[in-house]
Amino acid sequence: PGTAVFRAALKNALEASGGIAITQGVIKFTPKDHFGLASSARMMLTIDGGNWKAVAP
Repeated sequence: PGTAVFRAALKNALEASGGIAITQGVIKFTPKDHFGLASSARMMLTIDGGNWKAVAP
């Protein structure tokens, strides 16, 4: 880990994975998108009366 060869191999493996399931959704890295989370995996929350509430888009 830490070498240029390792970093390149890791990047290529993540981009070729087709998607990795995580608690926030599925991340899919591409050569142009290294954030990986689709917009459907994100949401805005607020606190209303001491409880979390989803904010409509």
